[in-house]
This record gives sequence, C-alpha cells and structure tokens, in this order.
Amino acid sequence: MTSALEETIWVAMRTLEERRNMLLNMAQSEPHKSNRRWASIQEERAAEMKVHIERLRELLTKSALSDEENMGQNMNL
Repeated sequence: MTSALEETIWVAMRTLEERRNMLLNMAQSEPHKSNRRWASIQEERAAEMKVHIERLRELLTKSALSDEENMGQNMNL
C-alpha cells in the first residue's frame, strides 16, 4: 500500500471515529423520553460506524504487518 493511500485510510478512520463519538454523545445527551426513538437511531448509526472503523483498522494493521515482512525479506537479500 502506498503511503498516500495509507494516510487517506487513517484520515477516513479518524473521521468515522469522530462521527461515531458525535452520534453517541447526541444520543446520550437526549434528555426527553419522547425523543428516545431518535436517540436509538443515533446509537444504531454509531454501531454501524464501529463496524467500518474496525474494518479499516484491520486493513491498516494487516498492511503494516505485510510491509514489515517485506522489509525483513528485503534486508535478507
């Protein structure tokens, strides 16, 4: 993976994390019971964000491990 692509994925992951935190804060700060459904929807959206965040984190981790393995192989040549 190129460093530019990796940087873009890190930025995307951080953006999703910020959005997830914002959704959770909005859902938790909703004081009125009449808007509990709205808060529940925000919690569901935050849960969906978490799935994507975890996927991006896994992709970046695998890429980093692959890069380390490739560097080790190149040093042995």
